[in-house]
Amino acid sequence: MAVAGEVFYVAETGIMMIEWRKCFLKLFDNRFSGLEHSDLMWIAYLDPRVGKRMSHLNPADKQSACDALIAAASELASEYGPPRCEGDEGGGSTHQTPVQVAQEARSFMDDYMFGPDEIPEQQSDLESACADEFTLYLSEIKIVKQKNDPFLWWRVNGSK
Repeated sequence: MAVAGEVFYVAETGIMMIEWRKCFLKLFDNRFSGLEHSDLMWIAYLDPRVGKRMSHLNPADKQSACDALIAAASELASEYGPPRCEGDEGGGSTHQTPVQVAQEARSFMDDYMFGPDEIPEQQSDLESACADEFTLYLSEIKIVKQKNDPFLWWRVNGSK
């Protein structure tokens, strides 16, 4: 009787196992690589037990997940929130109507020759409010225990 590892088919089986492993990893990557840059990254923040650590992400991904959550929250708030008028106390509407410029032809030529003026993107009032709310949420979930029910937590704390 042969000792394990001394049979004639061991080398061939080892090669087949290595090939199977490569094939399986390739199939796994093909199927799940798109999830790395999906909403699943930031949705985990909504579970207070997970959101306080986010240990499944590296530091760079944590920041991009925070930014994605704030962007999604502000988009949702602008879509379903109350309409804002220019007379509101919150600083007015973040959307302004374009003003007609008398020198439109000249501006077109300037843009054609020198490129359009770059206007730095500023965070809107709504995005700032969502970022502030998210910071407050992160400070509140620090005391949530792993055994807590996230649905119950949201039922109790969701209207703060």
